[in-house]
Amino acid sequence: MTDRTHKAGQFIDPLTSASIRRAIGDKLSQSFVPESSSLPSRLEELLDEMRRQEGLASHPGRQTIIR
Repeated sequence: MTDRTHKAGQFIDPLTSASIRRAIGDKLSQSFVPESSSLPSRLEELLDEMRRQEGLASHPGRQTIIR
């Protein structure tokens, strides 16, 4: 990526640039907070099943049951 801070003849030092990026990231994180922290029940069930199957897959002697 090219450094566009040099275009207008103005320079932003690396510390100031990092501070600006951090502030923008913080604001974006606050703006995009999910409205609810819970997932739909069906999605929760699918994630649980996937975790269970991954746990079984890490033990090669066990069979994985797929519904």
